[in-house]
Parts: sequence; structure tokens; C-alpha cells
Amino acid sequence: MKPHGIPSNGIAHPLPKSIVSAADGTSVDPFVVKTLFAATVLSLFAAMPAEAAVNDVFPADYAGLLVPGTWNFTSYAYDRSLQGPYRAGQPAADVKVRSRIGALRLSRAFDVAGTTVAPLVVVSGADVDSNRRLAPFPYSRGSGFGDLRFGGTVWLLNDRANRRGIGLSGLAAAPTGTYDSRSALNAGENRWRWVATAGWVEGIGERLTVDLFPELAWYGRNDAYAGNNRLSQDMTWAVTGYLRWRAEDRLQLFVGGQLNGGGATRINGVDQNNPAESSRLYIGGMYNLTPSTAVNVRFGRDLAVENGLKMRHDLALRLVVLFGP
Repeated sequence: MKPHGIPSNGIAHPLPKSIVSAADGTSVDPFVVKTLFAATVLSLFAAMPAEAAVNDVFPADYAGLLVPGTWNFTSYAYDRSLQGPYRAGQPAADVKVRSRIGALRLSRAFDVAGTTVAPLVVVSGADVDSNRRLAPFPYSRGSGFGDLRFGGTVWLLNDRANRRGIGLSGLAAAPTGTYDSRSALNAGENRWRWVATAGWVEGIGERLTVDLFPELAWYGRNDAYAGNNRLSQDMTWAVTGYLRWRAEDRLQLFVGGQLNGGGATRINGVDQNNPAESSRLYIGGMYNLTPSTAVNVRFGRDLAVENGLKMRHDLALRLVVLFGP
């Protein structure tokens, strides 16, 4: 759930000298192009279940709450504000990007040879814009459907009584979302993405629980980037962790963090020298309205960004509803 992966105005580091041609024949500085790519990725795909991480994970996602036969309906709402871009850890410009994202996830748990398996599908929509036109793109706003995601999770350890769990997830995102090569910002990415995530949950005493989620993501090629340019990207990695404290039977509070790396891009084969390196802080809470319904609130903010846009605020609301046994 993004899930899913840029010196001062007097730039102290040399920019690439290669020039990429836009569809209309105009010249595009690769730094501008890679900046816009970072804006698209960091604005829209993190999170889910992430900007930053392609698969945006929340506390207790791998706690093994699903018993075979249970349906899980989860809705997400995000409000995000980003600023930058940054290059080599320093701001290179003052562009502000605002995104609003909604998503629905449906999964069902099955028992397969004594192991709990839960296939899932995610649909999403987004509206994202910036405070200025990002030349040479004619448009700097995108809205519509996000890319369809599908996959599943298998639990290798599912000990609900002792709050212990280990799960492995695979997720694919198909290029089905709204995409306009003339726009700097889009809801879809016009490329395939594949994500592998592991989840480890461990209870500590009566009230504390640790959640840890490492992720690897791979990316297909976008052959219609900024016109007819070819965009490719290296594998990205992310590690997300949370420490939960049960304040009372129905309320848990948590603090967490995320590290991201990899993901350097190439445009028409020209290396953009822009690997993503960032760190993020999370705080939030989880409240059970009923035994089968929970509300999550989470606030996030980037602490440091090497290349790309910096998340100024990331407010996420999540509603989880379980049906069945």
C-alpha cells in the first residue's frame, strides 16, 4: 500500500547531461522527467497496504484474525501532502502535490491442507494535483481509477491466542488504471508491478505487540511515459515496523516507522541516478467498535528523503469489517 516505488536552488550536484525527447519533439531534462515520475509514485502508491512501500501495511495485518470461511472487507481513505523534489537529500524546487485516495479491499480466508490462505482483490481511485504546471507536461492533475491489485496471503504461523503470526503475501498490480501520458500526475502507472511482503507478529507480555513487514517490489516497463518515452525502474525494498500497546480491551495505540531504498529509474535506457532512500514516522490508534469491526487512524510524515518528494503529512483512515464464522 505503495504501495506501490530527488542541493538547494543552486544545485550543487551535476545533473545528467543526456536529453530525452518528448512526443512532440521538444527536449525534456531528465531531472524534470524523473522528478515527475517520483511525484506520481510517491503521491499515489504507497500504501496500499504506500508510497514508499507499494503494499501499505497497518498494525495487526498479519495477526491471523481471519479464520477459514471469514470475509474481510476493508476500506481506506488517504489525504497526503508532498513537497519537493529533493535531490541528494536537498530541496531542488518547491513543488507541492496533494493527493486524495480511496480504496476497497476484499478477501476471504480458506483452509488449505491445514494452512490459512486468503486471496484478495483491491480497487482504488485517486485525485492528485500540484500547485503549478509541471512543464513540459500540458497537465499537472490526474484523477480516476487506480491499477487493479490482486494476490493473497498464506499464514505459516497463526497462533491467535498468543498473538504470534508469520505470513507471506504476493501481490500483482495490473496496468488497468487511468493514465494520460500528457499528464505529470496519474492515478494509474501504465505498467505491471509485483510485490512480495512478509509479516511477523509477536506479542510481548500482556499489552505490547511488535509487527514487522519487509517488502520487495519489481516493476514492468512503461512505454508511454511523458509521451512515447520508455520508463523502467530497479527493484525497490521497504521495511515497515510498528510497536502496539493495548491501552484497554478495545483500544490499541501504536508508533512505527518505515525505511525505503532502491528504485533508480531509466528513461530510454538513460540512468537517472535517483534511487529512493527515505525514512518515515507513523503514529496512530486502532479501536474495535464491535468484535468484528475496527477503525484505524494513522498519521505519517517523512523524516528524511534522498531523492523524490517529501511527505509532509499522510493521514490514513481505515475501516475493517469481518463477516462469517
